[in-house]
Amino acid sequence: MDKVEFSQPLFFLNLVGLNLLKNDEFSKARRVILVLILFLVFVLAYSELLTNFNNFDTIVHASEVIFPQYQIIWKTVILIIYKKGLAQRIEETTHFWPLNQFGKNVAKSAISVHTLLRKIFMGYAILIYSSASLFIFPAIGSDRPIILTYGENRGFSAETKIFYFIFHTIATFITLTLVTGFDGLFFYFVGHILSELKMLKIAFSDLKIETAWSCSRRLSLSIQHHIYILKYIKDVNNVYSTYLLNQHFSSLFGLCFGLILMTKDGLPPDFNHLFRYLPYIIAFLLQLWMFCYAGTLIITSSLEIPNEIFYHDWNQAAAYENKLSKIIAIKRGQSAAKLTLGGFGNLDLESFNLFKLTLNMGKVEFSEPLKSLNIIGLHPATTDGF
Repeated sequence: MDKVEFSQPLFFLNLVGLNLLKNDEFSKARRVILVLILFLVFVLAYSELLTNFNNFDTIVHASEVIFPQYQIIWKTVILIIYKKGLAQRIEETTHFWPLNQFGKNVAKSAISVHTLLRKIFMGYAILIYSSASLFIFPAIGSDRPIILTYGENRGFSAETKIFYFIFHTIATFITLTLVTGFDGLFFYFVGHILSELKMLKIAFSDLKIETAWSCSRRLSLSIQHHIYILKYIKDVNNVYSTYLLNQHFSSLFGLCFGLILMTKDGLPPDFNHLFRYLPYIIAFLLQLWMFCYAGTLIITSSLEIPNEIFYHDWNQAAAYENKLSKIIAIKRGQSAAKLTLGGFGNLDLESFNLFKLTLNMGKVEFSEPLKSLNIIGLHPATTDGF
């Protein structure tokens, strides 16, 4: 079984002109079109929000798009600014060990990573594009456009409605294509890292491997490759760290707003509120969990390596010749390789628990957010003149 190829997520990025390995004129033109569409959607949405900030329906519609738009902008910025760095990270994977490095029957755990990743990416892409129906179908025959846009509070003419429907449909599919490519690229980086960590675990273990390496050479090459992979993880983190921080907290805000809007007329929510906001909440929740779980896998896999080095019964010659390197490798491996949230925390399931902590602090009643809305006259249950 071969490793997953970056060409799969790059295919989606190529559609919007953000293929990291291409810089031809046609790609540049598509990139300019992408930026212009995103910029226009952003300006129209925030113009409506700022001019009708005292309208609760506008606030509701804005909350449905403001956090996804914020993440889309960050994804685009990362792909443009760090294009060379990401392309270099892809190129560096050619120096990774092949899956049959130690024999066909040894690296089953590493092979399973790539097998599972193919299925996850395919399912993720289908789920992403299926979600388009949640935005597009409700807008058919409705006075409200797919995306918050300037003038919707005053109403549109029939021609303007058709224009916005077509424009927003195009923008929606462009956005979903960008999300599929960006997230797929991230998960493919994680998949390659995990398979290398599992290969290193095998290399440092007592398992018999099908290579011509002596015991001393096995230890020496494994230590060198361990250093290379740890540096690679650090380089990947340098690119994604700031984005991961922004995505994490925007997802938390999106989840909280989604729960507030779903339950604003009381618990349990009625069918209309449930149908409208539950997919929105699930999308943020799934995204948050998948990224945090991926970060946890990197941490746990990296921490398994020093145990393998320590408990491997190396022969005396290899142990004596590489004793200092062995000690340093164990010490090096005791500090977990990880992806971080802008240096403020680690991307792991502990950071995912922040969402549960938020719910516990609010006791899932959202009384404090609703009090804040009441202060500015936007409490959904308040109908008096004051």
